[in-house]
Amino acid sequence: MKKTQLLILFLSVNIILSCTREQNHILSFDREFTIKGKEILKEDVEILELYIIDTLLLAKIINDNYYFSVYNPKTLQLIDNIAKKGNGPNEFPAGLVYNHFEKENNQIKIWVKGTNTHKLSQINVSESIDKNKTIVGKEFQLRAQSKYFKVFYIDSTKVVGRSANTTPHMNRLQIYNPMLDSIIKTVPVFPKVENNNYDLSFLFYRYNSLYISTFRMKPDKTKFASAMVMFNRIDIFDSEGNLENSIIEGEDFPEKTLDEYLKAKQENIDKINVKRYYQGSFVSDSYIYCLYYNQLQNEYSKNSIPVEVRIFNWSGEPLCKIKVPDYLQSFTIDEKNGLMYGIALFDEKILIYDIKSILNEI
Repeated sequence: MKKTQLLILFLSVNIILSCTREQNHILSFDREFTIKGKEILKEDVEILELYIIDTLLLAKIINDNYYFSVYNPKTLQLIDNIAKKGNGPNEFPAGLVYNHFEKENNQIKIWVKGTNTHKLSQINVSESIDKNKTIVGKEFQLRAQSKYFKVFYIDSTKVVGRSANTTPHMNRLQIYNPMLDSIIKTVPVFPKVENNNYDLSFLFYRYNSLYISTFRMKPDKTKFASAMVMFNRIDIFDSEGNLENSIIEGEDFPEKTLDEYLKAKQENIDKINVKRYYQGSFVSDSYIYCLYYNQLQNEYSKNSIPVEVRIFNWSGEPLCKIKVPDYLQSFTIDEKNGLMYGIALFDEKILIYDIKSILNEI
């Protein structure tokens, strides 16, 4: 009798574990909307990305002299160019990544990072416009070997970022103290995919590419959202690097497909049906907005498809999804005016969408 009970218990546990491994997560959105955009800034095709920074619209641009342009979001008129390229005072010699903005004493300031210098700099946008020259405030030299792709300033003793895929030991998140030049905490990559190939080229452009994510900080600096490109999931962390919640859709772990992807020869890589899921994100104090593709990796940039903007709260609850007919690569949200700006880079279009009624409803 005891043997029978143990056998039943053993089988039950294995069934439960098996179901857990094969579990499919289904996200349920109560509301669904469809929007149509209007093309804007038709002469400004050199714009790569747009960011709402309080009452201004910041554009990352292709320009011989500057990294960013500042626009009036109401009139879409150019106000000024900032972040001059060069080696002089208040200039930037290498590629520049926009990280986030903050407002201090009614001054709008942005934090940027040099892609090669690994220097974190604060630009006073308001003062730069007033004086018609780039004004740099605080600056920190980051630990070079960390090779942060995105990094956010919390205070003088704490910055939080994620590494680039060109880091041999890539991470999902890392906390760094610039005053002590010390790494406080590292969250390693997950979900863990087994790999025995340590060739750097393979690591950088095959294995590590699995863990690329759009990494955003909540404006009050208490939480972070990491929306993954090749895993159908969003992970929410607190400011200490603790995982608070995961928003997962579909399989927990598409092990067979990922194994094929890692083992395939380079010439056969397009035959593996791995997908791109979350392409971009934007966060506010209330919501996480994510640009969702669900497109085969081998079709990315080749076939334009309609996309979705999915909206979650910071507890990870799905609120609504917005169907967008355009093939956007990035977007930003102006919650105050109920607008969304999108960049359809491959189709060379910049679009604006009225989402005021949607925001009022959620």
